[in-house]
Amino acid sequence: MIGRTFPPTPPYEVSRAKIAEFARALGDSNPAYFGDDPIAPPTFAAVLASQAWEQMFADPELEIELKRIVHTDQHFEWNRAIKAGDVIQGSVTLEDIRFRGLQEYITIAVHLRTVEGEEIGISRSVLIHHRTTPRGPLGPDGKPLDPNDPRRLWAGLDGLPPAAASRAPELKEVAA
Repeated sequence: MIGRTFPPTPPYEVSRAKIAEFARALGDSNPAYFGDDPIAPPTFAAVLASQAWEQMFADPELEIELKRIVHTDQHFEWNRAIKAGDVIQGSVTLEDIRFRGLQEYITIAVHLRTVEGEEIGISRSVLIHHRTTPRGPLGPDGKPLDPNDPRRLWAGLDGLPPAAASRAPELKEVAA
């Protein structure tokens, strides 16, 4: 699953009206966001990124439910500002998934590109997904290990190094 990239979203045309509407919603009166040739506030990328996330939430293999998500972190890397007239697509990539008990910490990156292929920037987020049943490494019986089982630590999960992975030969990874 890690490294998986979803197809690009349908093209989104950025308009002066949408930029101004977004800036007003933020309470930001910066003149760069208004007028005949405005640029978008940097966080406007979240509008585009959230459209790309929809594919990830709709993927039955991932079993991610939006109602169980907390959006904990987001930052942007820019090549240039988004401006009125840009026609942009976003494609989301799963960069990392870490397990901590019933929580999955999912790092995703949405690459924002014009329909001509120019990369405008990247919106990177960390989402916490709460599961109702454990997911992660399997024990010797083929069932997911309990979130409190120390063998999860041996497998390098829960944010700790895989120091003892060689001492747990009965541990196997969950098939993605």
